[in-house]
Amino acid sequence: MDTLFYWLGLSPFMRRRQLRGALRLARNSTQMNSRPLATVAEALLRASNQGGAAAAARAAWRSIERRRRDLLRRKEDVQIVDYGAGAPDKLFTKEQQQEGVVATISMRHLVSASSDPIWGQMLFHLTQIQEPNAVLELGTCVGISAAYIAAALRINNKGHIWTLEGSAAIGALAQQTFRSVGLNQFVRMSVGPFRSTLASLIHDGVVIARAFGFVDFGRTPSFGFFTA
Repeated sequence: MDTLFYWLGLSPFMRRRQLRGALRLARNSTQMNSRPLATVAEALLRASNQGGAAAAARAAWRSIERRRRDLLRRKEDVQIVDYGAGAPDKLFTKEQQQEGVVATISMRHLVSASSDPIWGQMLFHLTQIQEPNAVLELGTCVGISAAYIAAALRINNKGHIWTLEGSAAIGALAQQTFRSVGLNQFVRMSVGPFRSTLASLIHDGVVIARAFGFVDFGRTPSFGFFTA
């Protein structure tokens, strides 16, 4: 249904309604004197006011959305390895979680799992406001969300995003995304089950201090700030 809304041009209206609801919740939460939530509220406010975005930001967004449209037009299926992360409707055995399960999905279905433009812009603004040295994303998909974050890092002129993807086939599509929008120098990607790739980052001494973590396991993104 989300893909149908996208092609009919209704997705921005649906997502903007959700954005306004999230903004109201964040504003109410700021009464608790939560700095992270206040930052999220500011990013939501900026995303709801697209006309106030700088020209460089709008140019980056257009490039990312062209890539999304190109992928949505592709008719082929993609063979992926699924480790069961973020899929509560699936019951994976311990062995399946370790080895992964091979599955085939359509390109359109895969791309439709990416963040919508309005939420991508929210991620952009959140990254621009926070000015992190490091961003950690669990679940690269085809690289749309990471591209929005990387675009903000480029404008900030600092930082990198470390993004972890379970499937090599999906990771290859994401790498193509980063190259096509000219943001690959701001992205570090690792492929494999999260328990291995995340442990490898820690072992290699990657410092994630005051980082912004974005977890994209479904239709609704989850956000978190943390200090290591």
